[in-house]
Amino acid sequence: MISERLKHARKIRKLTQDDLAKLVNTSKATISNYENKYSSPSADMIVLLADALNVTTDYLLGKSDVMYSEQINKLVEDKELNSWLYDLIENKPADLKKLKELMNFMQNMSDNDK
Repeated sequence: MISERLKHARKIRKLTQDDLAKLVNTSKATISNYENKYSSPSADMIVLLADALNVTTDYLLGKSDVMYSEQINKLVEDKELNSWLYDLIENKPADLKKLKELMNFMQNMSDNDK
């Protein structure tokens, strides 16, 4: 479980294995071994990886599907909006561009109503 989640979180952050390795003071080979199930990170390394990727340790370990740390929860207290925000973070760049265009359109409509 940790191998897939580690790779997924790394890709969402748009980090290479080398980038992540530097963030946690290890080698690219070590990160590759984790992602390819050749070895497992220690408890201390799991904490470092979670911090570097801004995900929860429970997410990496497969104990929770909540990927992001409490930072987002503190920003948005509405649970439905929070859920939408988590989904938004994982969207593709093209989807985010469309969303930004929609937000700009809505802002312009709002400005015209004033």
